Amino acid sequence: MAIKHGKEGSVSVTGITVGIKDWSLDISADTPDSTTFDDTDDWRVHVVGLKTASGSFGGFINTADLPDVDVGTAIVNLDLYIDTDNTKYYRLASATITGHSPSVSEDGIETITYTFLANGAVTYPA
Repeated sequence: MAIKHGKEGSVSVTGITVGIKDWSLDISADTPDSTTFDDTDDWRVHVVGLKTASGSFGGFINTADLPDVDVGTAIVNLDLYIDTDNTKYYRLASATITGHSPSVSEDGIETITYTFLANGAVTYPA
């Protein structure tokens, strides 16, 4: 993949592109410890468990662009785009919006950040 400038990213919440400034996605897997008394080489043993994904997106508060979602109850699909031609992106077919955090300062622009948790697989249709 070629190096891309961040200005080409975007987020679509249930098919509607929202005006945001940044997004992040964290994908990880559980690694339970399966070490037993029989493991005599002084190293712990781990097995790969279940995968999970979470992340956030945010930007300036523009009421025309804010997703209309209820925290904790909204199940949405998210497309996290890497480029403007919308061919490289991560898809979360089901995600729960777990929080939103508006922020205002007397010398700045109002911002908001949404957090989410995936309900199932993250795919990379390309």
